[in-house]
Amino acid sequence: MDATDFRRAVARILPTIGNDNQPEAGEPSSIAAVQLAITPDGHDLHLLTTDGYRISSHLTPLEAPTGARWEVVVAPQVVRLAARLAGANPGPLQITDSDEPKQIAFRYEKAELVASKLWQPFPNINGAMPSKFRFTALVGPAYLKKM
Repeated sequence: MDATDFRRAVARILPTIGNDNQPEAGEPSSIAAVQLAITPDGHDLHLLTTDGYRISSHLTPLEAPTGARWEVVVAPQVVRLAARLAGANPGPLQITDSDEPKQIAFRYEKAELVASKLWQPFPNINGAMPSKFRFTALVGPAYLKKM
């Protein structure tokens, strides 16, 4: 896939990835994981994340369809760093993983990021995501600030 497309996809889910700061005592924790998966038709990479209050989901096209079903769960810091590397390394991005030693690699033309996959299962939030929408409402930032 294209590294710029990946960076744009990560930017779409940033609100629920949170930041590197640790929450204060008594505050809800930030996100624990990001799921990357190939869609069943093999045409898109699906990034899925939640912080317990919001769900972010974004599809980004693959350069060529793949016949393999694939999904992996990684720490949000891994996705954030992979997106930063994508900004510095435009061009093709190859994402590969292996069961031994349970690692994922983001390979760019001049850089490579290797990280551990998370072993815990990702929450089944696909059931919470509507598969169809009857209507779309556009809400401007001015209205949201009033809330």
